[in-house]
Amino acid sequence: MRPAYRILFVLTCAIPFTPAVQRTPLDPRCLPDSALDVRQTSSNILPEDYVGPGACIQCHRHKHELWSAHPHSRMNQLPGPESVVGDFAGHTLRLPAGNVTFTSEGGSYRMSVQRGGEHVRSYEVTRTVGSRFAQFYIGVQRDGPEPAGHAVYSEHMLPFAWWMSLGRWLPKPFFDADGPEELKDGIPLVEGIDHVRDIRPYNAVCMNCHNTFSYSYRIFDPMFAGFPDATVGAVVGPLSRQLSASVPVQPTAASFKSLNGRLDPDRHLVTLGISCESCHFGCREHAREGGSVHFLPTSPLVRVAPRNHDKAPSDSRQDAATINGICAQCHSGNTRLFANGAAHANSSEAYDFRRGSCSSQLRCVSCHEPHTAGPAPGGPDQPKHLALCSTCHEAFRDPMRAAAHTGHPASAGVTCLDCHMPRYTLGLEEVVRTHRIAVPVEQAMVTRASANACNLCHLDRSLRWTTEALEHRWGKKLELPTEGSVAADVDRPLGEVWLRGSEQALRLVAGQAYARSSAGKSNLPELLNALDDSEPINRVFAQKAVERLRGRKLQPDEYRLTAAPQERRLQIDQLLQRVSTTAAPALPSRAR
Repeated sequence: MRPAYRILFVLTCAIPFTPAVQRTPLDPRCLPDSALDVRQTSSNILPEDYVGPGACIQCHRHKHELWSAHPHSRMNQLPGPESVVGDFAGHTLRLPAGNVTFTSEGGSYRMSVQRGGEHVRSYEVTRTVGSRFAQFYIGVQRDGPEPAGHAVYSEHMLPFAWWMSLGRWLPKPFFDADGPEELKDGIPLVEGIDHVRDIRPYNAVCMNCHNTFSYSYRIFDPMFAGFPDATVGAVVGPLSRQLSASVPVQPTAASFKSLNGRLDPDRHLVTLGISCESCHFGCREHAREGGSVHFLPTSPLVRVAPRNHDKAPSDSRQDAATINGICAQCHSGNTRLFANGAAHANSSEAYDFRRGSCSSQLRCVSCHEPHTAGPAPGGPDQPKHLALCSTCHEAFRDPMRAAAHTGHPASAGVTCLDCHMPRYTLGLEEVVRTHRIAVPVEQAMVTRASANACNLCHLDRSLRWTTEALEHRWGKKLELPTEGSVAADVDRPLGEVWLRGSEQALRLVAGQAYARSSAGKSNLPELLNALDDSEPINRVFAQKAVERLRGRKLQPDEYRLTAAPQERRLQIDQLLQRVSTTAAPALPSRAR
């Protein structure tokens, strides 16, 4: 028995069984003290089991070099000239509600907020988030109208971020669906200028997926625990005593779940950024004692019980349930869902993949090499990804059989991914492919006229056309709705229904689909009108769509994303007048 567990076993036997554990017998994650398995001598979940990437480089130098260049390694960083990419050289973001000036001096990066010419508050950056497409900032408010002790004076996500490809600062709602912008006297209200309403504490939100820390700190939070196909249980009595020397925790599921908001990032993180042990768990035994690497949480204090036998995780890097469960620690974010249950936005890839058709066979690493950054989003499909489909669906290696299955000639360029992983998930830079691998059109999609693979390409076709084509070509019968607003639109081009509809995600997805389609040319006026969307992030992507169709950037004197509605409308009307007299450039033949 390892010395640490000999001491732990003695402590466990000496300390009485706690009443708090007895009060939670129905929670399968909470195991009693008697479940301690003293025969299990390996551990990879406790803080002392983690050694950091410096210990890995000795034997895995090439992997370490690849990881060092991967965006994972830079997900969180301390601010400095090498890590900060936003323009802090005295740049001012001018908004109808006020101005924000970004400065740096003596190694300090600050955001100073003015409204009506008067100073309102200032923020100081303490950490960066992201380095590939956008950079957000963690920080503290240094001065402002809020009383001492308010949450703004502790580390939280700051309300302004830098969009790299746009080369500009924007308020937070321009990066994520946050609801229609609030107006006061026709002026958009802005977080950090007009009010403070969305405080996201760093150690309760951002810290948990952007850094590496002990699995014992995430074990009872469903969003961070991973392994959705298993129940990870813990002997909560001795585990709470083991951890309480560093952070107090009671032997209850609720107390363990609250750990994430009580950790000190300067004391409890293994590394800033995502490093080796985020995926491999604590590697002390492997690095310093020559022990085996375990791919499941392993300890005398934990049990990993499968929820169903088809996806029972095993301690193997080849096991789909295990590897996908590891990735699910961070890729299971909460987001709104489409009619078929697929996520609107990224960070929910594990959630989507698990509910699709291939998760019992494919591993995340089948497509995503974990040590190397993937290609930029929105590009052509990777041949190696397409080849994976035929490892199970061998019949479709034959081009004739593949064409018969798809109903499209090879010249159309339709791939497996176009139909079974269409582009309707909002990424940081592009609308990307959903990770929910499924049939192209499902009944729920038809019932609510939601995004489906067929109409993302055939934007000019109606929902009725789609259902008739499915029945005629593939023998699949789907029922059209007979009442409500969807029933009234079953004969309209579905792309137009989406683009003009009330659902934020569908408006955004439709705009991007038109930008990739030959139908975009004739619908450019509609896309220009989408520049006036009430959702800030939709305006960002509408601008991207318009610029793609016109083949050039919109200049600030033509259109300003952050302008008040009245000014935006004037600019859009002027653009519409110019478009009516100017030929649009040639477009790709179809959306993919």
